[in-house]
Amino acid sequence: MKKFLIAASFGILLASCGGNTEETASEPGISPCECAELTNKAEKDTEALNQCIELRKDESFQKEYTKCVATMITGKSSDQVKIVSGNEASVVLPNDGAYIPTGNVVWSGKKITGSGHTGEIQVKDGNITISSGEITAATVVIDMSSIKNTDLEGDQAMKLEGHLKSDDFFGVETHPEATFEMTSAEFMENKAKVEGTLTIKGISKPAKATLVYSANGEDGIVVSGSMMFNRADFDVRYGSGTFFDDLGDDLIKDQVILKFNVKGKKSEAGV
Repeated sequence: MKKFLIAASFGILLASCGGNTEETASEPGISPCECAELTNKAEKDTEALNQCIELRKDESFQKEYTKCVATMITGKSSDQVKIVSGNEASVVLPNDGAYIPTGNVVWSGKKITGSGHTGEIQVKDGNITISSGEITAATVVIDMSSIKNTDLEGDQAMKLEGHLKSDDFFGVETHPEATFEMTSAEFMENKAKVEGTLTIKGISKPAKATLVYSANGEDGIVVSGSMMFNRADFDVRYGSGTFFDDLGDDLIKDQVILKFNVKGKKSEAGV
């Protein structure tokens, strides 16, 4: 395996918190690992995140925070992660080979008023190929029938899930799968800007994603990142100002945000 140093403030995991200074925080009401977990949640707790910013001004808290982030990304235990400084940890790139991805994608969408919903979709199949420490090919298949809502409960959640599966939105009965296939990527250590083809409802359009990846044990990989797409490009019409006028407060934004944290095991078939 190939080792290198990364800044612990990379990617979607650390975008919500501030940096390290020599000031000392008082009364740590939240742990370093809780701060790391907060930055990866779809729904942000602003008060808690602000508290994390203050706590990370303490050098020892910042180092523990960096260790928590590194363990979340690599899947390794805390004693397997070496902290170089408050913002750097030693991380291991995956071995060359083909990996089968598993996990879920977190989606979020909002109305023009600012209210919205979040949920999850399961990864069904795919393949991620690593060569010389870089992702050289990747295809991820999403099970659209697995769409779930996570901010509502009971009948309300079931009603929304049924609506999302209907022809008003993703037409899951006719189009049970969505796919993303990478066509190119720019790498900087274990970070990548990826371009590819996103297919939803049988319609294929160019799409971009940013991601962070690393080894997860000898035969595993973990990939975290985010993507935004315009649902109007895929004929997802309900509440869209692209297709309907005078929707007022019922207008739903066309932009859908996807965040993913996918793990994979090496395929027995190899590359």
